[in-house]
Amino acid sequence: MKGKYLLILSFCLLFFVGLCGCTSLLQDPSADIPPQSLSAPSIKLPSSSGERVLYVAFGKQPLLTDLDYRSIAEFEDYQSPSSHFGYPIYSEGLSPEERRVYSAILYAYDQDLQTILLDDRIFSECALTFTEIFQAVSLDTPLIAQNISLQSTNLSLSLPGGGTTTATAYTVKEFSSEQKEKKEQAIKKAEDILSLTSHMENDLEKAAFFYRYLGEHTVYTTEKEGEPCYLYDALLKGETLCDGFAGAFSLLCNMADIPCFEKAYFPKESDKVGHTWNCLQIDGRFTNVDATVSDEVKKNNPRLKCFGYGDELQEYTPAFLELLPAAHPLEPFDLVFSSIDDPQAPALLEERFKANGGRVLVLFEKGDREMADHYFDLYARQLSAHCTEGLAYHSYRMAGKYVCYFYDSPKIENQTR
Repeated sequence: MKGKYLLILSFCLLFFVGLCGCTSLLQDPSADIPPQSLSAPSIKLPSSSGERVLYVAFGKQPLLTDLDYRSIAEFEDYQSPSSHFGYPIYSEGLSPEERRVYSAILYAYDQDLQTILLDDRIFSECALTFTEIFQAVSLDTPLIAQNISLQSTNLSLSLPGGGTTTATAYTVKEFSSEQKEKKEQAIKKAEDILSLTSHMENDLEKAAFFYRYLGEHTVYTTEKEGEPCYLYDALLKGETLCDGFAGAFSLLCNMADIPCFEKAYFPKESDKVGHTWNCLQIDGRFTNVDATVSDEVKKNNPRLKCFGYGDELQEYTPAFLELLPAAHPLEPFDLVFSSIDDPQAPALLEERFKANGGRVLVLFEKGDREMADHYFDLYARQLSAHCTEGLAYHSYRMAGKYVCYFYDSPKIENQTR
């Protein structure tokens, strides 16, 4: 072993990329540890437990040996063998320097490397932090979840000929062979589900089937036992949180060659809850889907709630907003009113309902539950005079707005939420 290397454990930070009932958690910095002169084999990185460590720095010669060393330049053109399971909308918006870190994370996942040791100089040209780049990876690929813990340790390493440089070790427990095995089982299950769509003619029909399938076979829960694998939990256990719903929907769509990625709201306040949903491309246009509420299909409603809606109905502002394409509704609204009690609503609703042959889809930009109950019943009675079967309506609230679908049918009970 050539030379000795100075390693200082500066602090240990444990946090969650928090979503769906999980919020960011900061642990108090650990007590200072006196500097030690250590050789590479004796380095004890947090939670590595003898596992292989990916060490990424500059040049061909690493400061530390006996680690899985890669120069950051090697990740310039790295192609992950699992890239076809996702859609790289976020990576395309990163700088070349950030994209190399992005690829290093994918490489660590592909190789089951739970600890990534990065020379901090790598980030001198990056606008994003490691955590933010990790978030981008997790939103592009359904194989890496957002609700996972990262353990961070700062190190100081002596340079040959004098001086020091700093590095940070990031430990991702979920990058384990056990988790990888569960995800492979989830992929096999997805293949079985995909086979059920072989007779379907278009992407919209397939995506709607995936949405309905998740709604019929998976329930939302925040309960966790042991080390959760959200993709596995969604497709094989039948219970998961929004991370699992979004990951499963993304996996199914991309395996069906329907471009799909995830969107996420990462709250900065510890008392707020984040959320993950999807965006997919149908006939060249992007549209939003929130598979977490796909259990609405069990109510046999004529329209799929939160399937194919535009950005104007997003409940949350997604992360990396500047990198995202605009999302549009699959079906445009027939009418848009500023409020549920808009005085022009009765006449215009009646006119459009008759013109459409007994149906009208409406967006009301303001209103509360009490107003919705009163006015939707009032409009329904008015429109029923033009029905052959009987008037029914289905409404729901999104982003403080109400969507209401009035239609000629006796089969489904009126519902407002």
